Amino acid sequence: MRLTREALSQQTQLYPLFGSWTWWMAKGFLDQASPPDIVLLGSSQMNSAARATDAKLMNRAVDCVLHRQVYGLEKAMDLAGLPHQNVVNCSLDGAMASDYWMTARALLTDDHRPKIVILGISPRDFIDNKLVSASATEPFRFFSRYVDSGKLSSLAYPDPIARMGARLEWTVNSLPTRALHGSIENLLGSNQIRGDKPQTQEVLGIVRDSQMMVKPGEYMEPAKTEGVWVDNSHEYINRYKNSSPPCYPIQISFFKEFLGMMRDQNVKVLVIGMPTLPQNRNLLDGKFWVAYRSKISSICSDYKASWLDIGTSPDFDASDFIDTVHVNSKGGAKIFAIMAKQLGSDASLEKAMAANPNVGLACTNKAKPLQ
Repeated sequence: MRLTREALSQQTQLYPLFGSWTWWMAKGFLDQASPPDIVLLGSSQMNSAARATDAKLMNRAVDCVLHRQVYGLEKAMDLAGLPHQNVVNCSLDGAMASDYWMTARALLTDDHRPKIVILGISPRDFIDNKLVSASATEPFRFFSRYVDSGKLSSLAYPDPIARMGARLEWTVNSLPTRALHGSIENLLGSNQIRGDKPQTQEVLGIVRDSQMMVKPGEYMEPAKTEGVWVDNSHEYINRYKNSSPPCYPIQISFFKEFLGMMRDQNVKVLVIGMPTLPQNRNLLDGKFWVAYRSKISSICSDYKASWLDIGTSPDFDASDFIDTVHVNSKGGAKIFAIMAKQLGSDASLEKAMAANPNVGLACTNKAKPLQ
């Protein structure tokens, strides 16, 4: 079953109250009146840059559930004298390389294909020790309804029984969450809780927690993020406790497949090594970093993708971050300025931008919302 706006509207019976983070991202992408020129992919590192920068530019809080445009990069490109490009953010907090492949397979195809994809990565996208399997993430589970992982199934589902179940679910397109959503809607529409606001909220809270459901207005990025700081090193100590976990070669395989798919579809890819602070980078030893950077650089070269590593760029310092890996609006503006410079200096990316530009869509996209 192909992922379309119509399929999304039928996927959750809780719309417009709640949807998963991935559901809202897919909806925002498919709501675009025209294919975006540039799509951003990445994890919360890319999201923090896009949301914080745009909130500061607009001088108001932005809704993390709904906000998909990337005015920060569009402004940086304007300042660099580049042709206007419509930029849409399809990043997902916690996403892995396997999720980028699934996102591209499900969304960046046919009449929704962009000219350029900018993918922000860091080691966590490949070696997160908390990851049970590639198929365990919310984005992977969501897109598995619409994407057959094919030859990569053995990597995504190491357990043969889980692999068989996933294949069956994809074939019949009938997932347990659909039954859950239907049951909840019936409950919400029954006299058991109608008019009983506290109990209704309690039920919805359970659904939100169990299915990672969110609603517009629940998560707002403030206009001012500079000066905010939290040390999240303890979280990454666990994520990086083994620098070569079983998931590493699996995620590298998905990364290669993603780049190969984009190359075959003539979509240019700029891979950005995202900036982090030394206290985060130092959780991985020098030997890992040399091998990792060499591996990523070689893969990008093999698949004709551009590679720009700003992970240790001296342009960034602690004042650009809200923790050891996520930037604030100041750091985000720096990232987008670097992206714009690279877009204007890389011949293959310049050529892609010049091809059939979608002029002036960034602020005028008024696609009909899902009903």
